[in-house]
Amino acid sequence: MKRVSRHGRSESGSAIPLTRAELAETTTTDPVFDASWYAHTYPDVAASTLSAWQHFLLVGDLEDRPPNPEFDVDFYRRTYMQLETPGAGAHYIIEGRARGYLTRPITISARQSSRAMRAAVAYRRFPFVLVGHDAQRAGAPLLLLEVARHLRMRGFAPIFILQRGGPILDRFQELGPTFLLAEGWDVAALGKGLRPRTPSLGSTAWSASVLNTMKLAGPHAVAVHEMAEYVRANDLLEPVGETRNVISSFPGQLADLRASLPAQTRVTHVQPALIYSRVRSLARRRVGRLLTRKWGKDRIVFLGAGFADHRKGFDLFLAAARRIHARLPEARFVWLGERAGWGRDLADAAIADGLALFMPGFVTDAAAWYAHATVYLLTSRQDPGPTTVMDAARAGVPFVAYRTDLGLLAHADELRLVGTFVDTDEEFDAQVLAYVDHDTAARRRARARAVA
Repeated sequence: MKRVSRHGRSESGSAIPLTRAELAETTTTDPVFDASWYAHTYPDVAASTLSAWQHFLLVGDLEDRPPNPEFDVDFYRRTYMQLETPGAGAHYIIEGRARGYLTRPITISARQSSRAMRAAVAYRRFPFVLVGHDAQRAGAPLLLLEVARHLRMRGFAPIFILQRGGPILDRFQELGPTFLLAEGWDVAALGKGLRPRTPSLGSTAWSASVLNTMKLAGPHAVAVHEMAEYVRANDLLEPVGETRNVISSFPGQLADLRASLPAQTRVTHVQPALIYSRVRSLARRRVGRLLTRKWGKDRIVFLGAGFADHRKGFDLFLAAARRIHARLPEARFVWLGERAGWGRDLADAAIADGLALFMPGFVTDAAAWYAHATVYLLTSRQDPGPTTVMDAARAGVPFVAYRTDLGLLAHADELRLVGTFVDTDEEFDAQVLAYVDHDTAARRRARARAVA
């Protein structure tokens, strides 16, 4: 079997297929594919006009059928791929194998795990362990990357321990050694492989159990970005309390966390800073051209952001969009962020019903999108911030939010110039339309200055 580099070339330098369609056109199957087993396991292959190889790539793989009996599709998808994305087999063939991804979890002994961690810290003068949940394109992983970059600027060497990977795993690996626990590492042994005074930080409440299992001798803490009710609902209060040092990132969390955690747990509030992404004229023009091609120039854009799930209120966003569109025909709607099964189905249904909805997915130039928005629609049911409303306001865009379990409510008085909290759908719609009718360029400039 030829080894494949990340640039899509074999060791001999010849180009290999880089897409599912290109793979299906090849007559030589990949070594990971067991044609006889596949055809025997799935009788519908015999009735197809496709070969077993083509059937796997164009049908079976997209239905989460494995290419061989030893390939654990569920493990591979959860460990390395974007959430709820099918096609584990092709992903492995095209890029996973070259990156050393496993096709099923393995048992990595305590000795191997501690030895691997000792090797990771051996030539690093000031190692710093950062524990996270995954490498998806979402707020917590991106924040962890930003923390790691700042630690590197201060002379530390980040070492990551993640429960699983995801589409931005390579960004973590570029910054430091990265252990994916789902692959089979012994958590306690990884802790034993560290130097006695190595500092560690868990980036979410989910990381607390990992920190506790590692039995760290060095200074360590867990940064809780979730609301206390979320921590409570997911049975995370006990492991968070055991870490003894908890960092609350928003004032709205602080009192509830202190009341919910053991008295001996030290809960400290650290006010987060915002990294201002300047709106670059080139990116702004590019987004403007994209919106014009899609909807023309006669448009009013309303924007939401985040992973399109229930907690972020994606269904509430779509419901508000339908109501606003009924009263304002030129209204157009954009949601920035990834979507999975539930959110994808809701979005597809809304578009099929005629809603002018655009979902560009995760974007790295969010500031350019905010610059074209009229109002930010914050429909989260539960959120420690979110800081996205500040990013929008930095572009002059006001927000309208439901008065739910939001950390921003602790700053309601300070945010009067930036946005409005409401209790009902009627108030939500009325406030959105009021911004459309009465907001001015001068008010947008004042809003941007206030946030700055």
